[in-house]
Amino acid sequence: MYLPVMCLLDGVDTPLQWVHEDDCVAATWTILMHSARGPFNISPPDWVPISKVAQLTNRWHIKIPLWSAKLATTFWWGLHLPIFDFPPSLHDFARYPWVITPKRLTDELGFQFQYSAEETLMVMWHAHQQRRRNAEGGMRKA
Repeated sequence: MYLPVMCLLDGVDTPLQWVHEDDCVAATWTILMHSARGPFNISPPDWVPISKVAQLTNRWHIKIPLWSAKLATTFWWGLHLPIFDFPPSLHDFARYPWVITPKRLTDELGFQFQYSAEETLMVMWHAHQQRRRNAEGGMRKA
């Protein structure tokens, strides 16, 4: 679902990360080729704050209290209204950042990401926009 506004829960400009599928495959291949053991974080070293995501995707961003977002989502979710397609508990993931560092992957194995988090976001956004245009075109023909 596309919402024309993004929320800064409790006013916090939460950082978000995306990893490109090509980088995921390449990193996994690198780990396997080195017979590396243990956990590796696979995500580019950068992140994008929600306000920048809003800017890049031509949306507004507003500051709202976390409790009010949870209350609204609980109401719509409980009534099965097609406004939000996620449960209220997802707000905790959106409010409290969990960005990772690929330090072990880059330092120990020399892996270099080909796409930044922002570049990956834009690839996903353009694909999303194309699907929306295709869906709207199909609805007009019907």
